[in-house]
Amino acid sequence: MARPWIIVAGLAVLALLLGIAFYIQWDAHMALEGRVMKVRTLNAVDEATIVVLDARLNNTAGSTYIVGDIKVEVEDAKGGKTEGIAVAEMDADRVFASYPALGQRFNPNLKVRDKLPAKSTVDRQFSVQFPLRGAAVAARKRLIVTVRELDGLESQIAENPLMKSN
Repeated sequence: MARPWIIVAGLAVLALLLGIAFYIQWDAHMALEGRVMKVRTLNAVDEATIVVLDARLNNTAGSTYIVGDIKVEVEDAKGGKTEGIAVAEMDADRVFASYPALGQRFNPNLKVRDKLPAKSTVDRQFSVQFPLRGAAVAARKRLIVTVRELDGLESQIAENPLMKSN
């Protein structure tokens, strides 16, 4: 029969190896956290509203987060969602120049293939056109931004309904 101290030593070594594995993997989980800082809306035409959303994004992972896809949705009071159409970076410059009511442009748009460094915080903008009247967007429950990492992990950043701004 094996001596008890050999079994205890073996279990201790196994526990140590598991602890080291968990420690190494601690920050390997890709996660993008964030919060909406400001939302600006403009009813450009009767059936289209431009929404500019400024957000602070935090890459909590220990590796670079590469953006694979971005989706911005407006959720109405009944829970229905309408997906917006992204406004390109060059077109966003033109929108701000053409519509001074939107105010100043503070941040660049977050784009597909953008790289967010490990353990970093960045401010980015989402410029989106919704096929909705301005009143429908103003009566929203919240805006939801879904960012998918290149490998498929999705992170959502939602507007706080209590802090809605237009």
